[in-house]
Amino acid sequence: MSENGISEKSYKLIIKSFQEFNEIEKVILFGSRAIGNYKSGSDIDIAVSGKNISDNLITKLSVLINQKLSIPYFVDIINFKTIKNEALKEHIENFGKIIYKKKRYYINGTASISPQNTLDYGNFLNGINEYEDIFLKSVKPNYKNYMKPIEARRMSKTVKNGIICSRIAMQEAETDMPDAIIFGTGLGIVSDTEKFLEKMLIDKEQFLTPTAFIQSTHNTVAGQIAGRIKCHNYNFTYVNRAFSFESALLDAVMHIKEGKKNILVGGGDEMTEHYYRIIKKTKMWKQQATKNTNLLKYENKGALCGEAVSFFVLSGEKKSGTYAELSDLKTFYKPENINETRNNIQSFLQKNNIRTSDIDLIITGHSGNKEDDEIFNELLSYDFPETGAAYYKHLCGEFQTASAFAFWLGANILKNQTYPDFIKLNDKTPDKLKNILIYNHYFNINHSLVLLREIEED
Repeated sequence: MSENGISEKSYKLIIKSFQEFNEIEKVILFGSRAIGNYKSGSDIDIAVSGKNISDNLITKLSVLINQKLSIPYFVDIINFKTIKNEALKEHIENFGKIIYKKKRYYINGTASISPQNTLDYGNFLNGINEYEDIFLKSVKPNYKNYMKPIEARRMSKTVKNGIICSRIAMQEAETDMPDAIIFGTGLGIVSDTEKFLEKMLIDKEQFLTPTAFIQSTHNTVAGQIAGRIKCHNYNFTYVNRAFSFESALLDAVMHIKEGKKNILVGGGDEMTEHYYRIIKKTKMWKQQATKNTNLLKYENKGALCGEAVSFFVLSGEKKSGTYAELSDLKTFYKPENINETRNNIQSFLQKNNIRTSDIDLIITGHSGNKEDDEIFNELLSYDFPETGAAYYKHLCGEFQTASAFAFWLGANILKNQTYPDFIKLNDKTPDKLKNILIYNHYFNINHSLVLLREIEED
């Protein structure tokens, strides 16, 4: 028996039932069982609080739980916000015991190195970096400010950028030792892979040094970060093609659910000329130099490719400098048609108890590939006709973890409550930014949805 006179099995069943309803924010046990003055047959009095809790939901919860519970237990549920008896309200506040509180996932630190000036959002707002090239390359930071020159020479661009972004994100989150380091990448360190293979061909498989091979493995970024800060905690790299960052993000969420405090999570990929030329043959990439500021005006096939590395610190606790709340994420694979995509989006929003009209800004993954961009255009026209819309791949290009850059963009927009004209897809600018939906897909294969919310006052 627990201290409240409820068997462990019944206690877990009650908690699990509340977890199934996204509207429920907090569950408070009150009455005789909360103060310890109960009998074996005493009712289990529970008050719930949250958003949009209707009488129908209370009834549904009561029936659901009481059908599952065995005698002698009976659960009596009330909505805390609709209690009119002030004495009862005061009793619950003073003597009630919180038995369930919905987990929240706060973005407490962010950093991104990309083809734009993204190490500082203020600089980013000043204007877009224009390119006319076969792919977009990241702006090189001053590495001397972050590491010794001899270290920088031995590392690939992605590793260096990952170290810098992780350091900045942790500084913003006021932590120097994360409980986990999780990274998502589609390609890993391609440049070092190419160096090793090229050296192997030139030297005819003799006199090979292992450095490039060792540093080409996909887990190099997470490993180097851990090594520099002497972090022996959970360290994992996801290589799930265009679901790599989303997988890392989901893993971070699960760690916070388990009680971990600060999770360093990131995503990134790099582009090389060799890789561009190989994939170019599949017609996935633009076949010639493309101007990023005119990306949506091109009629030819293929996406403008690019690169970026982004890192974040996720936590179950918010701080004064918290950027936004990660409300939910979802992935789906190869939808048969636009209707299946639409159904996935609607079910995702319904699960989070919001409507399309509640979305203040939708950030889409327009890549310049006309066929794929039509999916976004149709959804914006028919499902989000009055919603502010923005896109981001003219800033960073297309790559398998481009959604990490969108995550950085969305978090910064919510914190700063502004976004530049050069990412707008329409002129519908909301007065207040509360809910941002990020919808990305990679060549209509890997689709992902991320819901970010503005931080609410306690």
